Amino acid sequence: MRQIFVYVLLGGFLMGVGVNTFLQVGVFKALCVFVVCFCFLLGAFCVRKKLATFFLVALAMFSVSAGILRYSFTLASPPDDFLETHVEKDVEFSALVVEQPDVRETSMRLTLLPRYSDLETRDISYGSHRIIVSVGLDFVFSYGDVVSVSGVLARTENFETDTGREFDYVSYLAKDNIFYQMNQPKIALVAQGEGNFFKRHLLRFKKVFVESLRSSIPEPQSSLASGILLGEKHSLGKELTLAFRQTGLVHIIVLSGYNVTIVADCIVKIFSFLPKMGGLIGAVFGIVAFAVITGAGATVVRASVMACIVLVGRFFGKEYDIMRALSLAATLMVFHNPRILLSDPSFQLSCLATFSLVALSPYFEKRLWFLTEKFQIRACVASTLATQIFLLPLLVYMTGMISVISLVTNLLILLVVPVAMGMSFLAGIAGFFGSFVGSIFGYFAYLFLEYMLLVVEIFSKLPFAYFMLPQISSWLVLAFYAIFAVVYVKKKIKINEKTGFAGG
Repeated sequence: MRQIFVYVLLGGFLMGVGVNTFLQVGVFKALCVFVVCFCFLLGAFCVRKKLATFFLVALAMFSVSAGILRYSFTLASPPDDFLETHVEKDVEFSALVVEQPDVRETSMRLTLLPRYSDLETRDISYGSHRIIVSVGLDFVFSYGDVVSVSGVLARTENFETDTGREFDYVSYLAKDNIFYQMNQPKIALVAQGEGNFFKRHLLRFKKVFVESLRSSIPEPQSSLASGILLGEKHSLGKELTLAFRQTGLVHIIVLSGYNVTIVADCIVKIFSFLPKMGGLIGAVFGIVAFAVITGAGATVVRASVMACIVLVGRFFGKEYDIMRALSLAATLMVFHNPRILLSDPSFQLSCLATFSLVALSPYFEKRLWFLTEKFQIRACVASTLATQIFLLPLLVYMTGMISVISLVTNLLILLVVPVAMGMSFLAGIAGFFGSFVGSIFGYFAYLFLEYMLLVVEIFSKLPFAYFMLPQISSWLVLAFYAIFAVVYVKKKIKINEKTGFAGG
């Protein structure tokens, strides 16, 4: 029963955030639900009948209203008056580069936070909203730089993707508090070394490490190494990234939970020589540092939080429940930033993929008894089928591109990913001691990376590699996952009743 209470509390909060995202319920109505919840629970104690049921309903109402309130506070954030009054006008201001520059094929995107100075007191203050700025590749900027910007300010706009779907770019950027954009403004460096000290030095190490990779491994293999290690997918270029999508392997170059799990496992082993408490602190610090280096995307954060939950659970001798860890990680992330629930495709795909691995992979694995367990072939086929089938409605809604050969390509590549990551990491580290030393390890990394690229190149050229489906309604996608959730919960309750499991 205790386990049910945990899932009701976490699931209700997520539902409250989702409801408020669609319906804009507001703070007043959420407070009314709180009052009703309190009265409901008080009545349950007075009646003293079916107390557990009453308490479960009250807990659900409480968590839903908490989710509504949390999202309402997000919407209540004050606007940036200076930026709002200068929309569609020429504007000049100074700003701080708050994220590592996103380098594309033909441009570089900077995320800026306006910086305002008081002429009398000379105090520095920062705006409440961020701006995304597109500049040429001839500029060189880093996180923590202060720049002066001059150009036309505009609000962010949605755009049509290559597959003909309209991408809600406005909501996607809003989750990161970005509401404005500037295209090719006049920009100049004013100062350096601002921002978070910890983040600045981690990102500087990342930049040096990527440069070391490029000196140790030739292109495009070095870009692939950057992708599987650090999630630098844009360095591969549009054509190669599209080929990874067509073959169902894009999750490899965007740092999926699989990649992060490999890295987290290596970090834990590195600190395993320390005493128990020291090993825990070192491993958690290493995982957090890795998440910051990679840009703290939703997938990386989700996998990192779950890894930290595992470590803390082991430290206190608690049994690890992956489904509970996933629910807790997702709830913590949504509590921190409620907008990601319905506006961040990476968060949605990451959570649903992990859920499918837990809920559906064992089902497929039992029915694939005829496949060998050597080299984890049966587990790999089961996990690929589980994720591909379960994510199909969401993928059709988002892109419409369905890879027919993803099962084959994942079987051919997933088994070599850990080796390719390990050799690439060693090549990058060895490159610090000179290009010759780095090239020794880079040669072995090159072999595995070239193999991966060959698989992608060969299978992406097949005429039946993928096909496009027409766009479906978002309500249909929600209905599919809602029905699945109800069926899954009922099945779990029946299993618990048969086994007499009370939850722990």
